Amino acid sequence: MDSRTSRAMRGSVELTGITYERRRAPYIPEVSSPTDTSNFDVDDADLKQPESGPPSTNAVFSGLHLPFVGFTYTLGSRLASGAGESAVDGVATQSGDHGHLACQKRIRALERENAELGQRLASDLKRGLPNSSSEALQRTSSTDGEVRRLQDEVNTFKKRNAELELELQQRQSLSNSHGSYPVGDAKVKELDKALRLAHVEKEDLQREFNDAQERLKQQSKELKDAIAQKKLAMDEYTEVSDKLSELRTQKQKLSRQVRDKEEELESAMHKIDSLRQDLRKADKLRRELEARAEETQAEALKERRLRERSDEYVHHLEGELEKSQVGRPAHDVSQEVSRLKNELENQEMKFRELEIQLQTRHANELGTIRDQFREADGARDALLKEVMLLKEKSEKSRVESAIENQETLAEIKKAHEREKALLREEVHKLSEERERLAETLRRQLEERRCLEDEIGQLREKKESVAQWEAQISEIIQWVSDEKDARGYLQALATKMTEELDYLRMSGLPTPTADKNWRNRRSQKLEKMELLTLQSNLQSEIQAKQAVSEELTRVRAELVAQQKEQRKLQQELDHFRKESTKKDSQIRDLQQRLDAAGDGFLERPSSQMSFLDQFLKDTSRLNHSDSGESADQVTNDNEAELEGGPQSPPLPPVAIINKTTSAEEHSTGGLVD
Repeated sequence: MDSRTSRAMRGSVELTGITYERRRAPYIPEVSSPTDTSNFDVDDADLKQPESGPPSTNAVFSGLHLPFVGFTYTLGSRLASGAGESAVDGVATQSGDHGHLACQKRIRALERENAELGQRLASDLKRGLPNSSSEALQRTSSTDGEVRRLQDEVNTFKKRNAELELELQQRQSLSNSHGSYPVGDAKVKELDKALRLAHVEKEDLQREFNDAQERLKQQSKELKDAIAQKKLAMDEYTEVSDKLSELRTQKQKLSRQVRDKEEELESAMHKIDSLRQDLRKADKLRRELEARAEETQAEALKERRLRERSDEYVHHLEGELEKSQVGRPAHDVSQEVSRLKNELENQEMKFRELEIQLQTRHANELGTIRDQFREADGARDALLKEVMLLKEKSEKSRVESAIENQETLAEIKKAHEREKALLREEVHKLSEERERLAETLRRQLEERRCLEDEIGQLREKKESVAQWEAQISEIIQWVSDEKDARGYLQALATKMTEELDYLRMSGLPTPTADKNWRNRRSQKLEKMELLTLQSNLQSEIQAKQAVSEELTRVRAELVAQQKEQRKLQQELDHFRKESTKKDSQIRDLQQRLDAAGDGFLERPSSQMSFLDQFLKDTSRLNHSDSGESADQVTNDNEAELEGGPQSPPLPPVAIINKTTSAEEHSTGGLVD
């Protein structure tokens, strides 16, 4: 008998007044197990054959299926002495038992729901941990909804727990009103214990839920801080981009001004070229006029010499005439003299006219040359003034552009330093995030290995469960065969007992008491073996049920682990993609930092090439903002390599210096 049966016997109405605490057994045999029957003597013949036996007409009222006959045999019968008195109490106890069973079922359901709530809370906490700021932003709404849902479930569980407590109190009051029974008290104690355990689990779950809420609040606070930092970074980035756009507009204005200045310089150069050509033409004309003047002077000198020669020839002729007058007549001589005088006068007149013409022509040409010289000097002075003004303007524009370039360069340096610091911070954050992702990846790989080990163990358990199922099926088959044999033997024994009763009633001599005792003892041993087999069968069935439950649980865990493994594989692939993406971003940022740090502070010597380098750097920064700096630099280098060494274009300052030196040279030639 178990403790429950002993308590039921002590609380029965038929056995009241017996002090069980002071009663002791007369002899306690030494046994090795509850099924040990070595102290029973099979050859004992002291027992007498009972004179009366069970009626043979009713096969149910045989009592052969019980190992003993006690008060429980007539518990539900009306022949029992306390049946009429305890009918109401039995009904109340039965209703209380049903109520306690329902309450126990509800408490178990509540425990299962609490366990499911804990699992959901743990899974929600696992899924609620943000991997990055972007994933946290996406999961914030879902996490809030899950928290609200969990809060609603906790409230419903609280309400149901309060209802169950109220119902349990009502059951306790009802059981107290109908009388206290040990069985009901034990059930109530068990229910109270289960309820306390449920309370403890509920408090633990509530504590875990509060911790999860605090962690979620902390994570939401960290998420808000991260969002605020991101907003600040975005604001700084927008400010830097606005400043860069302003610098681009200023660069465009400066380039436009430079183009205008270059156009003005080109127009001035065209004017200077035209004036230089005019000066060359005037110089050529002056040289031609000087050559003509020299020719006229040479002709005049020749004419003067001819005149002197003619005068000498006339004097010579006069002398010869005077000499020849001695032998010639006077009339001929006078005629000759007059003729010669006339010729001489004619020659003098011609020479004078020619001299006058040459002088007038020379004077006219000198006047025109002087006028042209005056005009050329005026044009030269105007050009010199214009060149000086252009020099002053170019110098002023150069100084202004240098100042503006220095200011813009300082602003660009500041912006570059800020952007460089931001990029370094971003690289540091990305490296930390990469390390964190690598750590999570390693942790998930370890979890995956653990899951694979668990899956292997589950497979081994599955194989062992299959073996157990085969063994259990064999045992069940053996027990069913044994049941059939026992049924056949029991039917044969009942038939033999009926025949023996018939023989006894007919007056035949009865067998000896020794033989009857052996038969009863063998029947009792067979019944005990049958009971042991039934208990073994029941234990095997319970073990099979436990194994099947464990198998279903293991299968469910296997399915859940497979789902979690697939989910972890997906997260692992996602983390790998993110890590590769972050690595590529870090490499791009490092390339951008290296490219910006190498070529940002290199400046040529001349101011105009400095401006060209500034424009090139700003264009490079523009390309780096669009994410194509490396390709642009490589394309520029390839173009320079393919184009070969080309002569750089002459800067405007060098053009002005060259033109001024040419003008000074030309003016010096004119002065000379």
